[in-house]
Amino acid sequence: MRYDFDIIAHIKEQIRIIVEQSRKELIEESKMEINEEVVKLKVQYKELQKDVDEIKEQVSNHIPTEIAAVKKVVYELRDTHIAETAVSQAWSNTLKKTAITVAIIFTLVRIAEFTLSVIH
Repeated sequence: MRYDFDIIAHIKEQIRIIVEQSRKELIEESKMEINEEVVKLKVQYKELQKDVDEIKEQVSNHIPTEIAAVKKVVYELRDTHIAETAVSQAWSNTLKKTAITVAIIFTLVRIAEFTLSVIH
């Protein structure tokens, strides 16, 4: 009878060891998968950062060009009613383009911030 209890105790211990080893293996696999995802997210973040930098550069180059174009129109047509209409339309277009560009930048920044928060 004592022999049966020893066998049962041994089997329980073996099961505990197997369960513990399986748990450790699952944890290690999960860590590896998480690390792979973190690496992917870091690459995506770098790509997004490049896009943000490119858009910032485009905006900084684009706005002065638009302002210069508007000024040219103002100087050429400032004494006529046509000048008022042209300037109004040019500013409207510039503001629309600027607003869209700024919205894109803020969206990309939010995406980048979210990506960073996920990475950390």
